[in-house]
Amino acid sequence: MLELALTKPKFLEYSASMLAAATIYLIKKIRKADNAWSEGLAKVIGYRESELKSCAKELCSLLEEAPSL
Repeated sequence: MLELALTKPKFLEYSASMLAAATIYLIKKIRKADNAWSEGLAKVIGYRESELKSCAKELCSLLEEAPSL
């Protein structure tokens, strides 16, 4: 997902750390994790869930548009 995002100009507005964190968040949401973004993760990674949602939503759209492998 990150490789695909790097090919799209709209993702240039996000830092590499934001893209990585939003990818982790999105994967946890897709897998229906009990707690997709805990306070512990926010403290270690440095982003609150509210900061990741926009980027994760765009990554999700990218994933939905991607051709099947």
